[in-house]
Amino acid sequence: MFDYNTLIQNNFYFFYGLIYFSSGLGIMIQHRKKYPFRFAKDLWLMGIYALIHATSEWSYTFIPLQASHFSPQLQQLLELVPLLLESSSFIFLYIFSFRLLFSRRFLRAIVIPIGIFLFWCMIVGILLAQGVIPAEVLSYSQESSHYMLLFPASILTSLALYREGKAQGKRLPHKIITSLNELSGVFLFLAVLTFVMVDPGPFFPANLINSEVFYNSTHIPFELSQGLVGTSIMIVTLKLLRQFNSTTDRILAQAEEDAMRFSERERISQDLHDGVIQTLYATGMMLEATVRKLDQESPIREQLNFCIKSLNTSLLDLRHYIMGLKSEDISRMPLKTVFENIFSEIKAKNRIQVEFSFVGDICLQLTPNRQNHLYYVLKELLNNIEKHTDANKIHLKLEEEETDLVLSLWDNGQSNENPLQKFWVKQEGQCCCQGSGMGLRNIRERVTILRGEIDYFNPSIGGTIVTLRIPKEVSQ
Repeated sequence: MFDYNTLIQNNFYFFYGLIYFSSGLGIMIQHRKKYPFRFAKDLWLMGIYALIHATSEWSYTFIPLQASHFSPQLQQLLELVPLLLESSSFIFLYIFSFRLLFSRRFLRAIVIPIGIFLFWCMIVGILLAQGVIPAEVLSYSQESSHYMLLFPASILTSLALYREGKAQGKRLPHKIITSLNELSGVFLFLAVLTFVMVDPGPFFPANLINSEVFYNSTHIPFELSQGLVGTSIMIVTLKLLRQFNSTTDRILAQAEEDAMRFSERERISQDLHDGVIQTLYATGMMLEATVRKLDQESPIREQLNFCIKSLNTSLLDLRHYIMGLKSEDISRMPLKTVFENIFSEIKAKNRIQVEFSFVGDICLQLTPNRQNHLYYVLKELLNNIEKHTDANKIHLKLEEEETDLVLSLWDNGQSNENPLQKFWVKQEGQCCCQGSGMGLRNIRERVTILRGEIDYFNPSIGGTIVTLRIPKEVSQ
């Protein structure tokens, strides 16, 4: 007589195994790529877990189909094969969680899970040696493997993924953090399901909490819950891998763009040094030679000395700009260090007192392109203060908020009309350049690229307060 229940059960084992096989195969294929994320290097362990678990589910279908070809003793031994495969798959999930939780320490991540697995194997061996009925050994072994292996492994994996999302929250895109939290939630649900969905047994807690109690309380088949968990793991894991790919491609494209930009900067700075600076230097030498030929009382002499002084100032500024063009380290240093270096330069060449306060993560770094733009915005603002005001004190506060960076710059210049006021007006929330100053126009363009807002305020006591707000990251 044809057994429909057996057919349905075999189909479930096959499709459930197929779900895990798809997840494991996808992870192993994608793992061949080099991802710039620490925890992505250990995903191959989850891939092996999924592949072995799929094999164990399939063996529940294929081994009984071949049972008629084996002796009764061999059939009993073969019934342990799916259980051994299933239990060994849990070890890789254990190791994955341990490597994340304990900073990838090899011995701790390997020895403890294997020790627990060997202890479980010893229990199974003792039951067999004492002559316990094989069917009961199979039932007890499966329940104990869930309690000793899968349940804690699922709990630890959920915790490890959640902690990883918390630790990397400021360095990874929001979508990846969300997927990590989702995967953490799925494994937490798997842990609860593992604790509940065991066969009734003569020991605690299987005698109180088991699949029969769950079904009688909820009328939800165990196979349905198990299939939903497996499907959720597959969907979220593959989504996470897809986000890894897109983020990695974006990082590589940004790195290639930065390399091209740095190369172009090097070329421009070399051209400026070999061409423009040498020409200006020669011009200055000719002017100095002309001054030496003039009488001490000549009115032209004073005008030429002023021209020479202005030319030397321009040469100095141009050299500073070239140093800025060559400074590839700007984008690789923490933002706090970049700002401190700028103020060190100001203190070295001016008598301006600088006060700098920083509120936030001292290791904060923006993307290389955004960090360079912010660097040159601050340089232009400080250059304007140096050249156009009589300020002798500057205070800068850089504050890191949840999604934005806020830069507040104040100087104590006492001029009646600060030059910034001539160039900046605010129209409908946007900063617009009103004058012809190239430096201030560059500030506006860079703030626009940063998708930020800049505002100024001239207090009655004098000076100018400039406030710049930019997002830490730009959503793609």
